[in-house]
Amino acid sequence: MSLRYALVFAAFTVLLLSGCAHDDRVVYAAPDNSKSDVALLKGGRGMRIDSVDHAAVHAGDFYDKFGWNTIPLSPGVHKLVIIAHVRNGHSYIEDPWELSFNFEKGHTYEFRDNDDYGAHLKVIDRTTNQTMVISG
Repeated sequence: MSLRYALVFAAFTVLLLSGCAHDDRVVYAAPDNSKSDVALLKGGRGMRIDSVDHAAVHAGDFYDKFGWNTIPLSPGVHKLVIIAHVRNGHSYIEDPWELSFNFEKGHTYEFRDNDDYGAHLKVIDRTTNQTMVISG
């Protein structure tokens, strides 16, 4: 292999590896309680639960990074960051939503976009079928 190809390969490797961001946040630890003692949070189409009380929620599956992840949560008021994957012309961008919300045990909450452009976030309590729309 010539020196030129070795340098190109090395430069490509550095660029490839430098593109991988490292997340230094504390990792979210889900409660061990039974399903009836926790609230269940679900990211809807294009919505990903990114953090709970500043702790990172890691999505293991490739598709979870684009939405549809589910986590159990102890009841009470928690600060969340929801990442919306919204349309920007022909591509998608990540639009973070920060909110504090009181979650009730035994309830399932789903986070959805209210439109395709990320201007509103819907919080749907699937247990009571109540919907709250948050404007951005």
